[in-house]
Amino acid sequence: MIPALPAAPLWRRLLAFAYDLLALIGLWVFLGLIAVALNAGDAIEGWRRLALLYPILWLATGAYFALSWHYGGQTLGMRPWRLRVVGNDGNNVDHVRAWLRYSCGWLSALPAGAGLLLCLVDPHKRALHDRLAATRVELLPKPR
Repeated sequence: MIPALPAAPLWRRLLAFAYDLLALIGLWVFLGLIAVALNAGDAIEGWRRLALLYPILWLATGAYFALSWHYGGQTLGMRPWRLRVVGNDGNNVDHVRAWLRYSCGWLSALPAGAGLLLCLVDPHKRALHDRLAATRVELLPKPR
């Protein structure tokens, strides 16, 4: 079932993601500083251990998105743009669906954003990761 609220246009989704990048940069810098502090000493061994930072950053970014989508359906960047992620049934997404959406989001973004451009032709403005995770992004009404 597709909910009654209108689907969010691509431009709003991209601007919300730009806002989210500001929060994520802070998280990445914080985790990077911890990693550098823990790897002080032997330079060669430190570089090997720093390679573990990439999966940690991927998981931390996923936790930011998945927890935000599960608890309230919105990330920090989605709030000012009045966007909310819900399942196709209109309910909040569970943890599994939120992580699936995040993981599939990489598939949407990697080939030059081709999966995101699906929003322009899908009748419900769903991107590839929305279709794979059975979610959609709604445009919330203006507050009164």
